[in-house]
Amino acid sequence: MTLKKRYKIGIAIIVVLLISAVLCFIAGTRNVRKHRAKVSYYSFEQLKSRGAVRIGIFHNYTDYYLYHGKAAGIQYNMSKKMAEHYHMKAYYTVYESYMDACIALMQNKVDVLAMPFDSSMADNTMLTLTMPYTSISKVLVQRKLSPCVAVNEQNELEPIVGDSVYKMLIVKDMYSNHISYKVLQYLHPVVWHWVAVNDAGYTRMFGMLDSGAADAMICNTYIVDAYMPQRNKLDTVHLAETATKVCWAVRKENVTLCDSINMWLEQYTCSSAYKNLCKKNRYQTGMVKQRKNVRQTNISWADNLFKYYARHYDLDWRFIAALAYKESHFNPEAEGAGGAAGIMQMMPVTAQHLGHDDLNSVESQVNAGCKLVSRLVKRFKEAGVNDDDLYFFVAAAYNAGHKSIENAMQMASAMKMNQYEWKNVEKAMIKMSDAKLVKKYGAHPFYKGKFTAHYTHDVMLLYMHYVNMIDKE
Repeated sequence: MTLKKRYKIGIAIIVVLLISAVLCFIAGTRNVRKHRAKVSYYSFEQLKSRGAVRIGIFHNYTDYYLYHGKAAGIQYNMSKKMAEHYHMKAYYTVYESYMDACIALMQNKVDVLAMPFDSSMADNTMLTLTMPYTSISKVLVQRKLSPCVAVNEQNELEPIVGDSVYKMLIVKDMYSNHISYKVLQYLHPVVWHWVAVNDAGYTRMFGMLDSGAADAMICNTYIVDAYMPQRNKLDTVHLAETATKVCWAVRKENVTLCDSINMWLEQYTCSSAYKNLCKKNRYQTGMVKQRKNVRQTNISWADNLFKYYARHYDLDWRFIAALAYKESHFNPEAEGAGGAAGIMQMMPVTAQHLGHDDLNSVESQVNAGCKLVSRLVKRFKEAGVNDDDLYFFVAAAYNAGHKSIENAMQMASAMKMNQYEWKNVEKAMIKMSDAKLVKKYGAHPFYKGKFTAHYTHDVMLLYMHYVNMIDKE
């Protein structure tokens, strides 16, 4: 065989190999796409096996807010009870607009949108709405000193000045900007100039009304409840016969999840528990409305101390607040078992070890608590725990002592699990109350593992709520 023929054969082999590599790459990409398509959402059965459901929600005076240090709100309480009914934990993410929330749902960042969707907001290509759980009406909001419309004896709108054109605000959001025919018919006697507001909606729109940059806006009754507190310059006109049903939303493909929510809603909304929840929420909302701005709501009266000492020890003050609420409900006079005392329920022996002999003042209690948390953070960081799980380990150690948690880590390792992941350590810690398993894996007895697991979950759930609703600084 000549050198020229060998050269041609070599080139042909290289070409074949390159084509094969390209085909393999394309096939692999298709498999990845197929795999991604399979996990584009979690069905109800998958959520049950995971033991958790991710919920998107609005942060305002009615849906999701803080009341005496705890999360509250009609959407929060209902979604939490739904999760509890199906023995799942609920984790919440706050969104500023329907658009942001729906995008997150499509990207599989949340499973349910516990937001007030009305029937006109359904998108046949993307969302499916649950069965309705209540109804809402439309409201016109205008300034008190310079109103644009009045209501006559026939319950119809009339312009204050007959030949004026009034500026009406609407949200430029494909999931909330739906003005029904009934509402348009109701507004017909008045001439309106419609102005769409591009970015995050209602807070800016209420500000524009306050400042006189616009004359009126149309919104639902729950928006009025959420945003009207302390806005004495504004007045409302309820539009008769504009009631619509209110639902939650899930992905259109997620039929099993929608069916399960509907099954629960059908039972729950007919119960006395639902009526009591609505009454309780109206009372709490009324109390919270006295505050000027829900985004500036403090967690407790001791926030300044939490912030000062958390900053001193390079901690998140909201985590310190979550510990304090779980330990004492922010009561500096609280007394616990074994001599634990104060807002942080510090044991005298532990306080002395930290160099705090006197815990009579709230400041010294918070200082000692932050110092202990700081040492635990350092200890578990050096042990190899990553930042995502760090506060789980710290909260557990604050309750049970670092040695108990380190024993649980050793048992997790003996059980062939990653001892630096909290979910594994939590499993091992709960099993440490079983003497046979402790003997099998050579771990030390730990009789209150389940209690510490519940404690840690409660603290971290509070911390999640505080992170959702309160700025770090």
